[in-house]
Amino acid sequence: LLIGFNIESGTGAPVRAARGGFGLWDPQEEKADYLGDFGDPAVADICSLLPAGNGLVYAISGRNPRLMVHYSANPAPTRLLLVDPVKRVVVDSAEIPESFGPLPFETGNILRKDSDGQIYGATSQTVFRIKAGTCAIEAVHRFTGGDASVIGPIHQGRLYFASIWRLRALDL
Repeated sequence: LLIGFNIESGTGAPVRAARGGFGLWDPQEEKADYLGDFGDPAVADICSLLPAGNGLVYAISGRNPRLMVHYSANPAPTRLLLVDPVKRVVVDSAEIPESFGPLPFETGNILRKDSDGQIYGATSQTVFRIKAGTCAIEAVHRFTGGDASVIGPIHQGRLYFASIWRLRALDL
């Protein structure tokens, strides 16, 4: 099982690690087979994982703004990674432009697959589409009327999300 780690300790506890990373869990042995960065020293906090097909997995590496404000964690660029967990390597990566905005305050899983198989990601200000099997992205929508604080599901071309207390929807 592929696991993504971040450094958020929660409930006001101090941050004790410089960055997160990946883990591979062996459910038969009930132990981690691997803990590390898949050879990418720029990996920060893994805040989203989504199967990409052919045994590969998309991951978002970045740092939740809450960690920087409330826990004095160092900033980290938001990046899209394509990883091969079997080979334990990052196959491809690309920085998500700062102009797309920061990660949502409630980061959660910000990668989504639509019913047509198209993969999308979202920051607090921008929805982007990912070219299958690559880390090439294109912005498809800029949120208006407030930043997205929680990214919800995509169903039949409609992305559901929240802006603080408001539930909203966007046709992609």
